[in-house]
Amino acid sequence: MKNKQMPFALYNALLCLLAAAVFVLGVMCVQAAEERYYLKWDVSEDRVTQLSDYTQSRLDALQEDVTLHLVHSPGSSTLFDLQQETLLKMAAECDHVNVVYLDPEAQPHLLLALAGDTAGIAEGTVVVQNENATRTVRINAEEFMFARRIGEEEYTIYCGEAMLIGGIDRAVDEDPAAVWFVQGHGEPETDALSQWMLQCRAMGLEVRSGAMGLMSPKAGDVVAVVDPQVDLTLAETDALKALLADGVHLIVACGADTPVDRLHNLQALCDLYGLAFRSGWTVENPTETGYFVDEPALLTPALTADNGVMTTLPGRLILPRASALAEAALRPGVTARVLLTTSDRAVLKADVNAATHEAELGDESGAVPLAILAQAGD
Repeated sequence: MKNKQMPFALYNALLCLLAAAVFVLGVMCVQAAEERYYLKWDVSEDRVTQLSDYTQSRLDALQEDVTLHLVHSPGSSTLFDLQQETLLKMAAECDHVNVVYLDPEAQPHLLLALAGDTAGIAEGTVVVQNENATRTVRINAEEFMFARRIGEEEYTIYCGEAMLIGGIDRAVDEDPAAVWFVQGHGEPETDALSQWMLQCRAMGLEVRSGAMGLMSPKAGDVVAVVDPQVDLTLAETDALKALLADGVHLIVACGADTPVDRLHNLQALCDLYGLAFRSGWTVENPTETGYFVDEPALLTPALTADNGVMTTLPGRLILPRASALAEAALRPGVTARVLLTTSDRAVLKADVNAATHEAELGDESGAVPLAILAQAGD
């Protein structure tokens, strides 16, 4: 929900965020191709074969020089090889991208001037600097490898392209928008939100988290309330109302296990924009419906036999354990747009523990919205 006209770039980012917000609440599925998230899931002998369309579009839009300083001592490593290939590909595709290797042992003075210290900067760290050296963005070495545990398996993924293009965007933007993840109400830990946070960084957004009272979002920033288990206080609710009035955007993401019937203050806040949640979760059989998402570019997670989910839930989920939304109610001065919906063959499961996509006693069938953007004001 929001209350002022949203810049086009941030609007597009918010579309992705709304979909991802629901996604992270459920089963985390590793998909074969994740170009929409600008990640390279597979670290293989072929290395980084090509840059994503998103990265290419951001490089084409770059209007000023940036320098990417790669901290590297003589010698080689798998991470360095991957980083070097990504950096050189970016430089080859865009004349504004310059790559500099920085040896921390031979050039400690340069590292100190660039990053402010030398002791805590590991091999593989990249510092992105804008043309006038007025902004620097440090990407720590460990941020280039994204780890995700799914069941008994742990996947380690090279995500250098995502981190680097996001770092470039943040370096050339004097005041980049930020996403603030609210904590303190039983929300998922930041580790559980790491995929969403990585996507935010790839889109050039700052990522922060903490208690409501410690946040200071500005107009154009996004506050995310994700799967709270305890209600907001009245003071927090009033603070969010004030932030919305000041041009801050709010994402509320709930899953089938979110106790929305006990979140009275949060529901009252959503009600100001005509938004409401429905109990249950939504599934759909792809063999009957094919493409069932109005805007499939937002998110279309597929369940495959190799991720362990297929054994308990055959077919394909709309969004893993997604909470259905009621059609937005009309409010004076408020408009609403459905971003993501099912087909009319979807099933709203009354039993959140049900392990089938077929309709059973007590279930509802029919199209339901899963993501709605509500807007107040001009």
